[in-house]
Amino acid sequence: MKLSIAIDVDNQQILSYRIHQGPRHDSKDFQHLLKGLDVEYVLADKGYDSKEHRLFVFYKLHAIPNIPYRKTSGITKLREKNHVIPFVEETYHKRSLVETVFSVVKRK
Repeated sequence: MKLSIAIDVDNQQILSYRIHQGPRHDSKDFQHLLKGLDVEYVLADKGYDSKEHRLFVFYKLHAIPNIPYRKTSGITKLREKNHVIPFVEETYHKRSLVETVFSVVKRK
């Protein structure tokens, strides 16, 4: 089984989830998990580094995508219509709370 989740990092509450049988790349569920959520920013790991995901977060959710850029992406900041979407290291450290939630789910 493959579980993908979106959590609130302030209280570690699961906001949405998707479960699939067998292996599946997480990025396929990215937009579905976040659609309709009211968030200030989205934290995700490098596996979600794509212009499509960043623009979805920026324009559809009206939030800040805080996703580290891969070395092979060729950019260090996304510039979109006079907006610079930087990666903020201090905020990104909260992403480890997702792993804590996964650990709790597995123990239960």
